[in-house]
Amino acid sequence: MLNQDTINLIENLSKNKNDFDDNVKAFLTFGHLFKDNPAVTLANTYVISGKPALNADAMCGVVRRYTDADGVKICAYIRVIELTEDGCIIGTKRRDELDFDIEHTWTFTAEDAEKRGLLKQRAWRTMRKSMLHKRCLTALLRAVYPEIIGQSYSPDELAENMITDEKLRDEIMFASAEGTRPPQDNKGEC
Repeated sequence: MLNQDTINLIENLSKNKNDFDDNVKAFLTFGHLFKDNPAVTLANTYVISGKPALNADAMCGVVRRYTDADGVKICAYIRVIELTEDGCIIGTKRRDELDFDIEHTWTFTAEDAEKRGLLKQRAWRTMRKSMLHKRCLTALLRAVYPEIIGQSYSPDELAENMITDEKLRDEIMFASAEGTRPPQDNKGEC
């Protein structure tokens, strides 16, 4: 799966040994979703405390372009039904369920975020709509398309629960919400 050219490319894209190890883990976990392209894979994936994570927007793109063994796209559409400071509702239809006219929806509200203690975090205070959207999207995709993305989590979801350093957690969450790579720390924690 990893040939020398791929290893060399991942090494060139890595800042240090810990970063390289994390990048290899991310590539081995998610590379198949990006046609085994290391640069594209690493631009959309992260490793948080040793656990590979997939950017929420990348999850959505993977689901939208995924085709089954017969070359048929599984996702008919993914749409934002409502997005406000109070909540987000996203809907999707699977092509293999079109005969049943099922639209799956997921709702994630500020009340849900409050119950989880998320609204105290800086990213949630300053980018509430974006965070509501990302959380709603990833939950919907995991529930409706498990055969495509499995139980993948976004970096901001993992950071909320696994990173106790507030500054590092904020950096990861902001980067993930903005679609950029989170910073790597010197300890290889992130």
